[in-house]
Amino acid sequence: MANQSKSPIFFRSVNASYTSAASKAEHAAVLLWSTATWRQLQALPYHALTVTQMAFSPNAKFLLAVSRDRTWSLWGRKLSTPESPEPLFSLCAHTGKDTAIHSRIIWSCDWSSDSKYFVTSSRDKKVIVWGPCMLEESEEPVFPLEIKPCSSVLDVGDSATAVAFCPSLCSDSRYMLIQSCKCFHTPQTFLHFVTLKLYRKIQSSALLGIGKKIIHSFYFCHVKI
Repeated sequence: MANQSKSPIFFRSVNASYTSAASKAEHAAVLLWSTATWRQLQALPYHALTVTQMAFSPNAKFLLAVSRDRTWSLWGRKLSTPESPEPLFSLCAHTGKDTAIHSRIIWSCDWSSDSKYFVTSSRDKKVIVWGPCMLEESEEPVFPLEIKPCSSVLDVGDSATAVAFCPSLCSDSRYMLIQSCKCFHTPQTFLHFVTLKLYRKIQSSALLGIGKKIIHSFYFCHVKI
């Protein structure tokens, strides 16, 4: 959901105890609110231009924001304590001028059902899957996170206005994406369905030691509406 007006954008979290709001363009900050008291808990400043969409991860451990400034920011939830029972978030990963891959406004974002990956779509016609945010053997994030594109950049041919992960895996453990793109030269809108296989391949080297690399394969189809 994106709102180009000056009204705040509110998103309800998984456990419905707090929301976040992207303020108007002059501020371009994410505001965290308690739904119990409607008291502002925290301001999360990073972006230089309006935040266009936000999404809490399904496990409620992350908050993702994307912006007109062509970057995304990822905020990790801190564990509550008796002294600070309210949820608070801190910046744990982001793209910047030197690391951004998108070259135009990022319109949309979403999370995979297991909270390991997130996806962004942009006016630059690119759809990118990022991760991993959670390790296979861990139920908690391991900081610092090294978030990188974990698939080829998908060039969908027109402005990628919206994107979403299917909330469950396919029968062969593939992730399914649906993505909408708008052709500004015609009144047509296209829906693209993509399935991706993301898995880890162990690689070893006498010089580099043992490492893990995420590799992928994907299928692609589209529907004109």
